[in-house]
Amino acid sequence: YLLKRGAARRTVRRLQPEVLHAHWLTSYGLLALAADRPDVPLVVTAHGDDVLIAPRNALMRRLVQRVLRAAQLITVPGDPMHVAVVDLLAPQAPPAAGIAVFQYGVETQRLAAAGRRARAAALVDGPLRIVSARSLLHLYRIDALLDALAVLRDEDGLDFHCDLLGDGPERAALEQQARRLGLTDRVTFHGAVTPATVGGRPAERIAPS
Repeated sequence: YLLKRGAARRTVRRLQPEVLHAHWLTSYGLLALAADRPDVPLVVTAHGDDVLIAPRNALMRRLVQRVLRAAQLITVPGDPMHVAVVDLLAPQAPPAAGIAVFQYGVETQRLAAAGRRARAAALVDGPLRIVSARSLLHLYRIDALLDALAVLRDEDGLDFHCDLLGDGPERAALEQQARRLGLTDRVTFHGAVTPATVGGRPAERIAPS
């Protein structure tokens, strides 16, 4: 991103936007600052680790604070991030337009249809189905999910199967953990799949980039 500062500045000057909106404070937020257009209102959207994890590093904390303090509006998808942004802005008050919390939505019509298909196929009978569609990153604590599944089996005697729809750098370690916990017959690692698969349609894997 540091090497793209000049290109970002030229692009913004060419487009002459009325509003500049940067997602992820530690990447595009940096480019928004590099555009050097204080006359253009800046909106920034934090997505999670850019305000919850990155600021643990002193240099990244200063960068995130600069981006936040330059913004006229800040949006976040959850209340814990709202609290983190207020802390990062201190002692400066939030911008005049405020900090808006916009929860991520779900496609209710598509998912309701998937539920109807499952009921029609009697898939709701039998073992409890547990599905995670998060990337296999430490941030999402899939390891804690596996530990919890072992508790469900050993202490509650629950009959279940867990589908992990996602891939990431933690996959090998998580597969090893599943083997160590004796969960290989109850947990399936599907890798990266399409949104249609998450909705219950036949599995279609995403080719690695």
